[in-house]
Amino acid sequence: LNKTLFIEISNFAFPNLITSTAGLVIGYVDTMLLTYFVDLGLVGVYNAILPTVLMLSYFSGAVSTALFPMISEIWARKEYEKINQSISLVYKYTLITIIPFSLIIFIFPEAILNTLFGPSFVIGSNPLRIISIGVIFLSLAQVNFSILNGIGKPKEVTKTIIVSSVINTLISLILISKYGLSGAVYGTTISYIIMFIFTYYIIKKQIKFKVERIIDIFISGLVLSLILVVLQKINLFQTKSLIFVYLIVIFIIYIVLIFFLRIVEKQEIKDIISKVRNKDKIK
Repeated sequence: LNKTLFIEISNFAFPNLITSTAGLVIGYVDTMLLTYFVDLGLVGVYNAILPTVLMLSYFSGAVSTALFPMISEIWARKEYEKINQSISLVYKYTLITIIPFSLIIFIFPEAILNTLFGPSFVIGSNPLRIISIGVIFLSLAQVNFSILNGIGKPKEVTKTIIVSSVINTLISLILISKYGLSGAVYGTTISYIIMFIFTYYIIKKQIKFKVERIIDIFISGLVLSLILVVLQKINLFQTKSLIFVYLIVIFIIYIVLIFFLRIVEKQEIKDIISKVRNKDKIK
């Protein structure tokens, strides 16, 4: 094995190893501290709500996996305008995808916990609300991690994860003893926000990209929230057999809003599908 190649691989792989290890700390430290400070029942609630809300980050995780080699290739060719466009699109579609699900969790935490785990887990409703906001920042941070890895800066990702893990541990130590379960999710949420802010700042120093239509995306989310709250107030969600029907109708309204506000346009979708097909033909 070529020594230079081995060093290059090591310089990339070792920071990622540390990143993965430090990332585990965020979840496990909270669990250990909760075990020490609170009733074991609350530890079970935390270990139920965290994986539940983290499912929302799977989309950004999948996108990030595909984004990394693409950014690496474009960066190597120094096609910076394409990088700007790619990052803007990924940010936009990540927000479009995750915001409605985060809002549903934020507005209906009791129903979600009761349905999935039973009445004894409803005590975790407020913590679930808090972390449903944090997962938006986590999803964007995951996208940022792939961008930084793609432009050859895995060490920056490692530094960010380590700093976030340390801050999460310190905040959890302070808050869990006072606020229990809520203290744990405050620490986790703050660490996700820090991950996003740090990585966003580092990327902006390297790449001058612009996230378009972000205000319109949040307006669509706000309209969706108002519809959900109204439906909740008039008790339409009390009829369990019709819940999925209502949710489908709400998502259709959300999609219509996205197109109505021109956040996404038909031509943009056609262009993306065309590019995917062309890549498949090349393969």
